Amino acid sequence: MKVIKDIRLYKSEEKNEYGMPIATSFADKKLNAVIHRIVMKLRENGFSLGDFDHLYINFVTFDIKEKIYLSEEIDRYHPWYRNCFINIEKGLYDSIGELDTYDFIINAIVDVLTTYFVTEEFDSKCIKYCISHAVEQGENMLMRFKEKKSTKRKAIVF
Repeated sequence: MKVIKDIRLYKSEEKNEYGMPIATSFADKKLNAVIHRIVMKLRENGFSLGDFDHLYINFVTFDIKEKIYLSEEIDRYHPWYRNCFINIEKGLYDSIGELDTYDFIINAIVDVLTTYFVTEEFDSKCIKYCISHAVEQGENMLMRFKEKKSTKRKAIVF
């Protein structure tokens, strides 16, 4: 089990000739900072995605198997990430990434993580707590960066 390292956001309106979405990153610096804080808080608490540590969330306008769909495809050259697709309406697609869609994006992340990655050790309540803590605290959030233990001492860098 690998501890989470990254969540990235993409959007796609169309597929290529192989049926794969043509993905475009859309997050600005502020949204990337929010997502990074969420990931760091989850990592600090030992949250795992399973056999991979990067999750790519792709908002799409075309039909998929379910409203939220975690792809089972594994890139044999890059087995450390998985794609998750979320179907959204065209109007939302056009504005996604703007400040007024941040709440929707964060709620979508909560939905993905609580739908596919809840375990006995890390239940949906823990996931929601980490995400809400990261969003509410913002720039003021303290995160454990490193911990070093010796026989007599323990140092933690936040």
